[in-house]
Amino acid sequence: RVLFRSSSNDEVDQEAAGIEHLIARQVDGLMVVPCSPEPEAYLKWSQRLPFFLVDRRIDSTTLPYVVTDA
Repeated sequence: RVLFRSSSNDEVDQEAAGIEHLIARQVDGLMVVPCSPEPEAYLKWSQRLPFFLVDRRIDSTTLPYVVTDA
């Protein structure tokens, strides 16, 4: 297994570019700490490959997520 990592510095455009780059490398799935509260882009990607949110969730979506109580 190879793990790839990308950082967006909480910039929505940079996050989108990083995710598109990873998808172009044909990753098997994505774990994303989302920086946008808008679900549209994430829903688009979640239809292409396994996708879930980490540390933050987006209300009004069915995207799977994992958050802590901390």
